[in-house]
Amino acid sequence: MMGYCLILTDEKAVSPGYAAAIRFEDAAELHPNLLSDILGEIADEVWAEVLERIPELAAFSSRVISDGSRGFTIGKTPFNMMSLAKNQTVRFHLDIKDAHWTVIIWLHGGEGRILEGWFGMPAFGLKFLPTTFTVAVFNAASITHGTAQCDIPDDSSACRFGSSHFLRMPDLENLICLRIGANSEGLSLQDLKDAASSCGKDKSAICSLRKELIARGKMDWKAILGRPSRTLQSYASDAPISGPSAGKLC
Repeated sequence: MMGYCLILTDEKAVSPGYAAAIRFEDAAELHPNLLSDILGEIADEVWAEVLERIPELAAFSSRVISDGSRGFTIGKTPFNMMSLAKNQTVRFHLDIKDAHWTVIIWLHGGEGRILEGWFGMPAFGLKFLPTTFTVAVFNAASITHGTAQCDIPDDSSACRFGSSHFLRMPDLENLICLRIGANSEGLSLQDLKDAASSCGKDKSAICSLRKELIARGKMDWKAILGRPSRTLQSYASDAPISGPSAGKLC
């Protein structure tokens, strides 16, 4: 892998394609709540663009999330992860922990030429050079994909950004279990986010608490899913939260 990538997650949640990623909020030096709002607005704009081009995906969105469980995803989208990569090379890979559809949108900055840097799906014999606002929508868990190295001439300051939006199921499960475990202790996800924001660089205590709450939530979740009349989505819809989590799920 070459280039730079910022991703709203941590090293434990990053797929092999983003092994060099760093924490988005640390790099941006923004308060997590503000970062959540900004990312939510960006994600909503991208998703609106996708729906304008492929309106059939609105049905997919309604099956993934409901009005009561929107807080588990970024903005009003059906995704809980997004990344921003600059001039990045990614070997062919599958994102086997991602669900349903992945969206990638490309943007360009600077001046001059960018040579090569195509995005490819070898199973279809497909590769293309993205232009500004090129959008790809595909199942990243079952379709091998990758990005070739960009060749930027010395006299060029051009750069290519690729932003991926996707639903990472293990992180969604952890977030829901964290919410269930926190609720059993009389806490909300907002309480945990505020605590993480106020503890500075040393987040060991809040990370330990999150691990305990996730473990507690998983036990309760198994009991909930064992009841024939209950589903993960229906439980999540019972107690919506105010906004997406922008914190580290340990």
